[in-house]
Amino acid sequence: MRGANFIVFLLLARSLALAEFGFYGFLISALLLVSVACDFGLRQSFAKSIGQGKITADQAFWHSLAAWLPLTFLAGFLLYMSLQFFPQPETMTLPLALVLAMAPPVLFVRIAHGLLLGSGQLGGFNRSELAPRAVLLIGIVALWLIDAITLERVLWLLWLSYLSAAAVILVECRTALTTKPALAWHTLRDLAVTGLGFMVGIVAMMAFGRSGLIATSTLLDAEASGIYFGIMRLSEMIVEIAMAVGISLFSHGVRADDNAASARSLFAVSIAVTSMIALVALILCLLAQPILQLVMPEVPASAVPAFQLLLAAAVPASLAAMLHPGLASRGLPLLGAAAFACGLLVMALGAWVVVPHFGLTGLAALFLGAAIMVAAAQCVIYRKRFKVTLSDAGQTFQTGFSMILRRLRRATPQT
Repeated sequence: MRGANFIVFLLLARSLALAEFGFYGFLISALLLVSVACDFGLRQSFAKSIGQGKITADQAFWHSLAAWLPLTFLAGFLLYMSLQFFPQPETMTLPLALVLAMAPPVLFVRIAHGLLLGSGQLGGFNRSELAPRAVLLIGIVALWLIDAITLERVLWLLWLSYLSAAAVILVECRTALTTKPALAWHTLRDLAVTGLGFMVGIVAMMAFGRSGLIATSTLLDAEASGIYFGIMRLSEMIVEIAMAVGISLFSHGVRADDNAASARSLFAVSIAVTSMIALVALILCLLAQPILQLVMPEVPASAVPAFQLLLAAAVPASLAAMLHPGLASRGLPLLGAAAFACGLLVMALGAWVVVPHFGLTGLAALFLGAAIMVAAAQCVIYRKRFKVTLSDAGQTFQTGFSMILRRLRRATPQT
C-alpha cells in the first residue's frame, strides 16, 4: 500500500502544475478532516463497544448506517465551506457537485472501519484500505502511459477509489446485510456521546498534521501550497508507517483488560518503531536534494531545508501518532487531544508571525518545534497515568524491538 501511495504521488507531482497539485492536496486534506469531524467519533466508539462485547458487529453495522445518512449532508456542507479557502484552478472545469460527492463514501468508510477494528478483522480493514489505492494506482499509471493526466481525470479516479473502498466494506459486512435491522436510538445516542471525546482527539491530531498546508493556503499562493503539500507528503510517508502501527495498537488496546500493562506494552512498541523511523529520516535528510529533484523537478532548491525540517518533524510526529490511539483505546482520548490542541495553537499563532518573514522554511521549523512539544506531552501523560518512566527507555526499546521482531516472524510464512 505504501508503495502504491508513493507511485501515485510521484506521477501526480511530476504531471500536475504546482497550483493544481496544491488544490489536490488541499481537497484530500479537507476530505480527511471533514470525515473525521462528521463521524462524531463513532468509528472509535463502535470499535471500543464491539471489542468490549457491548454490541455485536451486526448491530453496529445498522447503527452506523443510520448515523451515516444524515451526517452525509453535514459532511458535504463542511466540505463546500472548506473549499472556499482554496479557489479551484482555472484549468479545472469539473462540476463542484462531483467534488462534493466524494464526501458520502469517505464518511461511510470512516465510520464503518470501526466495525472491523473492534472485532479485530485487520485483514478486512487492510483490504478496504488496499482497494482504493489499487484503483487510483491503476488509473493514474494508465493515464500516465498515454500522457493524459489532468486534474479533472485525477479527481474522477479519486471518487471511484472512494466508492471501491465503500464496496469492500459492504462485502466485509455482508453477514450483517442478511440480518434484520434492529435500531435502538438510545444506543446510537450513547455511542455518539462516547465518541465525542474520540472525535475531538482525532480532529485535533489530523488538524495539527495539516496545519502547515492550511497556513500556506491562507498566507501564501497556490504554488507555495503545492510545494508544501509535496514536501509534506514525502515526509508523511514515514508517519503513515507509524499510523499503521497505531491502528494495530488501538485494535489491540480495545480488547485488552489491564490498562497499565497494555499501555506499557504499547509505549514499548512505539519507542522501538520511532527509533527506526529516526534512522530512516536521518538517511533521507542527507539525500533530500536529489530526492526532491527526482520527485518534484519544478520545486526550487530553496525548498530543500523545509523538506529536511519536515523529515525531522516526522520523528516526534510519528511517536505522537502512535501514542494517541493507545490513550483513546483506554478511554482517555481527551488527554491526547489536549496535547495536539496545544500544538495546533502554536502552529496557528506562530504561522502568522513566521510565514511572512521566513516562508516555507520557517513554517517547517515551527512544525518541528510543535511536534516535539506534542510528543513530549504524550510521553508525560503516559508517565503520569501508567507509571511509564523515561529511565526505562533502554529496556523499553529492547522490549519493543523484540516484540516487533516476534510479530514479524509470526507473519512470515515458514518454508
